[in-house]
Amino acid sequence: MSESPATILLIDDHPLLRQGIKQLIDMEDDMDVAGEASNAADGIRLATELEPDLILMDLNMPEMDGLEATRLIRQQGETVPIIALSAHVGEQEIDGFIKAGMNDVLRKPFREDQLFCVLDKWIA
Repeated sequence: MSESPATILLIDDHPLLRQGIKQLIDMEDDMDVAGEASNAADGIRLATELEPDLILMDLNMPEMDGLEATRLIRQQGETVPIIALSAHVGEQEIDGFIKAGMNDVLRKPFREDQLFCVLDKWIA
């Protein structure tokens, strides 16, 4: 009997990006997209409800950004790895992401192999 697949929560306000990532992950036997959110508030709720193994979080969303959402998820005691998705990130900003509670950064645009490299790094 095999272990159940690792569950991933996608939080990004761009539906096309969420759809593309979901399609890639759904092709893998050992990973599954447990839920999707188009905004930070829904993402925070789903993080608690679904208890995913990993969260992919867009940094730039309207109303609440990914950094604030990460802080709120961490305040709830969640220790799930959170990976930032951003097209606008410099090396100097990564320290701020880590201090906010994020575990890693995946820069947009990214290739399929880069996505799976980060996922494999944080899903044990």
